Amino acid sequence: MLEEMIEEVRQEFQIPPYFPDESLLRYLKEGKHRLDTLNPGRSLETDDTFRSLLKNYVYYAYNHKTYEWEQNYAAIILSWQLESEVRHEPAGVHKRCFELYRIKTDETKDFPEDILENQHMTIWYNEISVYDHTRYALSQSGREITMKIRIPQYKKIDSDCVCIIEGTQHRVYNAAHIINKDGFPETELTLVRPDRTIEVIA
Repeated sequence: MLEEMIEEVRQEFQIPPYFPDESLLRYLKEGKHRLDTLNPGRSLETDDTFRSLLKNYVYYAYNHKTYEWEQNYAAIILSWQLESEVRHEPAGVHKRCFELYRIKTDETKDFPEDILENQHMTIWYNEISVYDHTRYALSQSGREITMKIRIPQYKKIDSDCVCIIEGTQHRVYNAAHIINKDGFPETELTLVRPDRTIEVIA
């Protein structure tokens, strides 16, 4: 299968004929391994997103910029993971979604203040239990846990992010990246009540 993609990649990205097939095949194998890790169980033969992401990985590898590939395609990879999560979710499991925002500082006013910048991402999540000792420990530092949730792995979420769920702001206190029991990479988010409601900008 991968050998058959060599010429397809070469033509699509106008890679010159003198560049060896062996190198393109190596890039294809590396990219497939990475994508298999990000979203286990997907078929390269039937999944167009898988195929497109792999071809673009090869192009980035050819240009010695694989470190940029995952950053530039993070939103597409996340949507691809979400699609798989929903497809494999057991019947009866209820999933909800949130809108992702990032805290920025508005320097245009007399006194700089925090604002929320829309990341234009809707992310599905499952709510998970919060242990009493975790709730107690955070309460001692003046933090109120609002919920703990799990999403397909997305490493760009950090403590400068806010999740808006049904109109309510929840600030990310902690993001832990894990592999679940089915082999899917996920991110667990601990959410807390923000000190104040932050203004949202378009």
